Amino acid sequence: MTEVNLIFLYKGQNIEIQAKREQYMKDIFSSLHKKISKEVNNLFFLYNGQIINENLKLEQINNKDNRIAILVQELDKEDTQKEEDNSEQKNILCPICGKSCIININDYKIL
Repeated sequence: MTEVNLIFLYKGQNIEIQAKREQYMKDIFSSLHKKISKEVNNLFFLYNGQIINENLKLEQINNKDNRIAILVQELDKEDTQKEEDNSEQKNILCPICGKSCIININDYKIL
């Protein structure tokens, strides 16, 4: 069993955790949870630009390096909710007063 040093980059900090290649990522994430006191469900983990599947083993992600850097980001529910609200909006709002606008189009010109 080979030990691997995982370096989690979270909010400008480097948090090191040792793990075995045979461990599942969800167990490694659980170890990180204990160190940072943050729910793992509110985080996502990136390695080589891709989100890590927690059901994979470490050896399935990287089987050769003894030091692996993983970027940790928080899921921002407020931003996600705002994007969903804006995408469903059907009215065009005036940038000055915030009320609904009426736009007349005549001969391909906005009046």
